[in-house]
Amino acid sequence: MRSYQLGQLALDEIDEFINTYGNHCHYQVRDTLLYAAKNLEVGELHTEYELRKQYGFKVDYIDKESNPFSFDLKAGVYGINGGAELDPYLFTYNA
Repeated sequence: MRSYQLGQLALDEIDEFINTYGNHCHYQVRDTLLYAAKNLEVGELHTEYELRKQYGFKVDYIDKESNPFSFDLKAGVYGINGGAELDPYLFTYNA
C-alpha cells in the first residue's frame, strides 16, 4: 500500500504544479484498472480491492457480472482518479 500512497502523493504534487503554473503538457487525471483474465487471480484481486479501500483509495470492484468493458475479465479493481497522463517532454521542457 505504501507504493500506492507514494504514487498518489506524486500525482497530487504534479496536480498542484499544473494548477500553479498552467497545463502546458496535456495533463489529464485518469482512472485506472487492474484486472484478472484468469479465475485463479480473482481472490487476489478482491484482497487488493479491500486493502485499497481500507487505506482510503477511491476504488470499485468489478466482477464478471458487473463488467462494463468490451473485453473479458474475471475481476478488476477500478481506481477512480488513480492515475494521470501527460506528455513528459512538454512537462520537463515547460517546468
